[in-house]
Amino acid sequence: MRKIVAISALCSIMVAAAVWLWWPQRSEAPRHIAGEAAVVRIAATKSLVGAPVWLAAMQGFYRADGVEAVLIEFETGPETLAAMLRGEADFATAADVPIVMRLFERPDFAIVTTLATTDVIARIITRADTGVQQAADLRGKKIATAKGTASHFTLSSALLHDGLLLADVEIVEAKPTAMLEMLGDHTVDAIAVWEPYASRAQEMLREDAVVLPDSGLYRSSFNLVVRDAFAAQHPAVVKRVLHALGSTMVFMQAHNTEAYQIVSEWLRPFAFITEEGWKEQRYGLMLDQTLIVTLGDIARWATRHHLVESAHSPNILQHIYVDALVAIKPDTVTIIR
Repeated sequence: MRKIVAISALCSIMVAAAVWLWWPQRSEAPRHIAGEAAVVRIAATKSLVGAPVWLAAMQGFYRADGVEAVLIEFETGPETLAAMLRGEADFATAADVPIVMRLFERPDFAIVTTLATTDVIARIITRADTGVQQAADLRGKKIATAKGTASHFTLSSALLHDGLLLADVEIVEAKPTAMLEMLGDHTVDAIAVWEPYASRAQEMLREDAVVLPDSGLYRSSFNLVVRDAFAAQHPAVVKRVLHALGSTMVFMQAHNTEAYQIVSEWLRPFAFITEEGWKEQRYGLMLDQTLIVTLGDIARWATRHHLVESAHSPNILQHIYVDALVAIKPDTVTIIR
């Protein structure tokens, strides 16, 4: 079930204004983009990789840039994208896999920026009684995951690393909260799920939790996307949102411990995030060539495993909206066009 969250600033505007002094000053990135306050709706997941979108609201950075942000909470990336495409939101946050899956169906949205990258966006967790210690041991096992998400792709990558395919296991489609119940009541042997649900699973199982090694084959990205129509009609607002998020990133870098404490408190009692888990996320606005390569790999994976109806992959470059980030932070755009 979605939750609509209108977050007021937890810190004063003076704190937000102070961050402008840290922001790298360039002629292309003015301190303030003039214009009246605009209301924007952002469909977002309550996740560790998506923390900057929420932190920008909590710290007052949207308001400092003349934006009133209404955050609408969903459990998964596919749900945020669906809500945006139904017209219920202007922006959405999602990992790279659900973005590609949607692009096969709907070509009318684009990635505005990557918010975070990580090598461990999802984990494969099982119980000690299954005897599973590595991905190779999953053959014939029942595994719950959310199809068409980064966790699904993570599972596929782990199996491939150990010489198995998705066809060698039994996939059970489920939402993250349901996965935890299935793992706990022995309905499935393992789950592939992202944070903070992975940490919740470990807390639930305690000493019986077994976390499989990461494959190292997948550097995932978590992104902000926008509807084409909104970007065309409100380009200045898109820049304001990006500028606010850029200020958030500066705050996170300059006050890393404080940012970690704020995010940890925000996620409690939903989940407990360790400092190690926090450090696994690489936060920052960017549009780089690795994103293009990864999106292409995901498109081929989706086609090969018949996860999409169309056999024709979307033209990824047509779905990257670079103008706003180039105007705000041009040095972070390294896509070859």
